[in-house]
Amino acid sequence: MTYRLNVAAVTVVPFISLLYVGCSLDPNAHTRAADNRHHERNGGHVVGKSRNETAEKHRTATRSAARRAPRRSAGKKIRAIFTPKACKLRKLPVHVRQPKLVRFVRMNGKPMWAYLYSRLMELWSADGSRKVASIQMPGTPLDSVQWPADSITVVFGRDRTHPRGRFLIYNYRFVNGTLRAARMYAPSTTRPDLNSLKVRGGKLYITHFLSKYVAQTMVYDMPGNKPRVLNKDKMLFDAEPVGNDMVFVRLYGDSPGSKGGAYFLSKNNKLQLKTVSGGRAVALADLDGSGKKRIYVADGWDKAYRDKARPYISVFEPGNPKLKDRLTMDSGFGVFHLIPADIDGDHQDELVAVTNTGIFTVDQASEVRHLGDIRGMASPVQVVDVDGDSMAEIVISEVPGYCEVK
Repeated sequence: MTYRLNVAAVTVVPFISLLYVGCSLDPNAHTRAADNRHHERNGGHVVGKSRNETAEKHRTATRSAARRAPRRSAGKKIRAIFTPKACKLRKLPVHVRQPKLVRFVRMNGKPMWAYLYSRLMELWSADGSRKVASIQMPGTPLDSVQWPADSITVVFGRDRTHPRGRFLIYNYRFVNGTLRAARMYAPSTTRPDLNSLKVRGGKLYITHFLSKYVAQTMVYDMPGNKPRVLNKDKMLFDAEPVGNDMVFVRLYGDSPGSKGGAYFLSKNNKLQLKTVSGGRAVALADLDGSGKKRIYVADGWDKAYRDKARPYISVFEPGNPKLKDRLTMDSGFGVFHLIPADIDGDHQDELVAVTNTGIFTVDQASEVRHLGDIRGMASPVQVVDVDGDSMAEIVISEVPGYCEVK
């Protein structure tokens, strides 16, 4: 059996050293003079030679440490690294800059790659050889999804490189070879963070923060319609429709740092599920082909996540709060994404689980398989059939590539 993974290949920005050229015979005279002027302006003493030499040694040590430190991309803080025995990576062409997100889409029936930068989106042909269209964007993309057909919905907000971003939702339609933008949502929020974005039954479900602790889940029927708010709660992180009901997961409880959990919510009832603690994701899937879907909750989160959090997946029957099964990933301190998809072509879904250190699948027998290792916090993922072979690939982070895992 052969699995295929799409992973991110990170471009490395080379280290650039700055050279200062002076006319003095003393190589430290230029720097020392500048330090003297700075201290004199601020009422301080003049820097002597010994202190300046100490500072120069510190700068040299800092530059040496920077050369030895692991390289990171300028846009995102994560990169995917798979062990040589697990896969063979085939990279797609890398273009001008490092994108923050890459998504595989189909526009007017044609497969394309969407490259999302801080304020720019480009559509490229499936082989990466030709740019099809581009458009300016209003902010930093946090996540995106193809919804509805021939269009891309993008959520903007803040990240580590752009901490003052505004929370916005735009829909981009592909019409006559060009991208056209329409703003869908621009709330007034003091915390512009996205928790989850998913499409279920042709509807778009979005969970995002309104304030420091309170988040809401809303649903769109169509881009032009107003969203319906389904729930507001403290530290709400994800939601999944189960028939006419909903399942919600919370990262923490009512007080900061307390344990979260998951619960059913219907018109007349709220039923708490017996989870270990809080979670970040929830999914509904039929993995054994019985026609009976189960609820999978990313469980085990804790405030002291590096020491106490665990990468659990708790399994429940719809309408039953009792735990049916609990699965454990062999690495990571939390499960960040749960996506059901057929990745082996047997016409039966597996469950793709992404932790901060690895990618896993749960099969029909509830067996957990470690597909590969990643390093850093998990980014938004996409599970989609890229090459039309009825087997879904996993797309993570910036530049896409193909990885065969046996």
